[in-house]
Amino acid sequence: MKLPVILAGLWFVFKLVMLQLNFDSERVGVMLNLLFLVAIIFISVRKLKEDSGFFEMIKSGMRPAAIYILLICVAIFIFYKWLDPGYMPGVIETNLQQLEESIISEGGFEAFAKKNAPIEADSLEDYIETQRQNFGLLFSPFARASQSLLALTMLALVYSLMMIGVYKIGKKFIKE
Repeated sequence: MKLPVILAGLWFVFKLVMLQLNFDSERVGVMLNLLFLVAIIFISVRKLKEDSGFFEMIKSGMRPAAIYILLICVAIFIFYKWLDPGYMPGVIETNLQQLEESIISEGGFEAFAKKNAPIEADSLEDYIETQRQNFGLLFSPFARASQSLLALTMLALVYSLMMIGVYKIGKKFIKE
């Protein structure tokens, strides 16, 4: 049970170092999470006895993965709420700029409104303000932590099933 805590701490330190060096660590952090999740599940499934059943193997893979996921989600919330509070507003502004550019490229707000299903706003300013509020809900520290919780939990389940399959099939080939 120490491995998930150590790897979550290592991930958090990595994010802090990248923040201090002014590097965008979003994608690298995600890939590091995926790598650590695979390592945690692989090591925990490999520690099992040979005669373990399917559900016991699932539990052994998911239990340390769940600890890691919860720690990572808390770390994500802390990171984006207090350590890098300007990141999410920057993402919102970038998305709003891209939205405005796409509206302009389509020939203005009226053409955009006709082309893109029901838009309730009467003007470009109202539409942009509505989208700003929507992006504010989508790109918040709590939303990012919640999205990470859901995504990492689903990945942990898939990875656990894959590791168990590889483990069971591998044992059959090794015995033969």
